[in-house]
Amino acid sequence: MNRNFRPLLREKLSKGKDGFVAADFTATEARCAVPSTPILWFQQADECMHLCIYQHKSLTILLLVPASSVINGEEGITHVKKAMLENASQKIVTVEQKLTRGWGGENAYHVSGYRYLLVDPERRVSRASPPGKVTTLAKDSLLALNMLRQEVDLEKSRYKRGDPCHDKDFEVCIRTKNNAWVIAKISQGRELYMALEKGGETLLYASTAVEKFSNRYCEGAFSTD
Repeated sequence: MNRNFRPLLREKLSKGKDGFVAADFTATEARCAVPSTPILWFQQADECMHLCIYQHKSLTILLLVPASSVINGEEGITHVKKAMLENASQKIVTVEQKLTRGWGGENAYHVSGYRYLLVDPERRVSRASPPGKVTTLAKDSLLALNMLRQEVDLEKSRYKRGDPCHDKDFEVCIRTKNNAWVIAKISQGRELYMALEKGGETLLYASTAVEKFSNRYCEGAFSTD
């Protein structure tokens, strides 16, 4: 192995399309200018390690891979990275979500001003307002929300019978007796249910509230754009 080591400088590091950090060297510093995985040399152990740094939002993962265990150099490391993402991507998402919320206990998923339920079957993830927050809803809001979920289930069943290979995207907004908005939005199999108890507000307010929630907490999954 070539041991012409250079210091690992911040300005030489960049995030690649695969989410991993790569080291950029000019043609005079390396045989080619293609970004590569940084290599660390542990002097005491006299061993080289590939430093794989993966970033997902606020989470950074460091993976040290012994150079002696990798076949075909950078190509072999590419396979290691791919295998890591294929086997651990969902766990990475889950850990990042928990860390972002600071392990906030039962109120970790509380969003001020919203009472919601989010279901993502593909990722096997569901989130909801804490039970203590849901109990603050008026009885009429809870009844309307329950009826809306039943209607959504019926609509999904009807559509599945006609086209079992695809999910139907749709949105339903209901004004309750107590002037609250109860909303269901289905997008690419994901489901968002929401109750907004702000009396006197318009349908435009309800739609805007869903849009803001989607962009901030659902990566735009339920946005209209």
